Amino acid sequence: MKKISISMAKGGVGKTSTAVNLSAALARSGKRVLLLDCDPQQGNATLFLGHNPNGLKVTVANVINALLDLGVTDYIKEAIIRQSENLDLLPANPKLEAIQNRLIAEKSNIGLFGEETEIQPHEVMKTILAEVEDNYDYAILDCPPSISMLSINALVAADSVLLPVEAHYECYEALVQTLDVIRKIKANWNPSLEIEGILLTKYQSRTRLCREIREYTQKNFASKIRVFDDTVPSSIRVAELSGMGVSIFEHSPDSEAALAFEKLAEEVAQNA
Repeated sequence: MKKISISMAKGGVGKTSTAVNLSAALARSGKRVLLLDCDPQQGNATLFLGHNPNGLKVTVANVINALLDLGVTDYIKEAIIRQSENLDLLPANPKLEAIQNRLIAEKSNIGLFGEETEIQPHEVMKTILAEVEDNYDYAILDCPPSISMLSINALVAADSVLLPVEAHYECYEALVQTLDVIRKIKANWNPSLEIEGILLTKYQSRTRLCREIREYTQKNFASKIRVFDDTVPSSIRVAELSGMGVSIFEHSPDSEAALAFEKLAEEVAQNA
């Protein structure tokens, strides 16, 4: 199972739509995919796919609590939702925010119950995914739009990280910050972590700014980091998806956005 984190230290760059639609595209190609929602915010992958996060009894938050308290991963199968053929979702809800705080406390050696846990706080996602290693070809981890214990967990668990960057200059500060965190995680906790590539999102080929951004990205990053050939277009079709419970392939299969995610999945599969 190849584990890919979709990460960027900024909101609004198309991170969740990339995670959802890349997962759907890989599933459509016959790959078994687990989409892991690591984002406690409303508007995350769970809500995107049509589920009410507050109405879910068992989520990744329950899985992590059981792991930290008891050292067991008993809730994983109960938490996983079959979304479509070849695509499963391990959902999240706002309770994951409390988990975030707990992981910070555990990492500070405070411990909510006055003792250290046997599970390292930065390795809970890695431990969880090890339990389903044989069930899937890919695990796609949708990270929070910030550098947090949850996003660090996702990067520690991953084989590679895909970086969605909105075609706007203000996103590059977040990209540099994210790359710095990746470098530190690679040096300390996950030496095999690789960068899958930079994906330009919300791209409008007719605008001068977007063309300049693409040239800037190629010039400044392509010598060391793969920049995906295809971009994800700015599309009302993608914007309409949030909360509809379907991917771009069910909503607008003939759209430019659907073709873009299909090509992205092909490039990712070639890099497996």
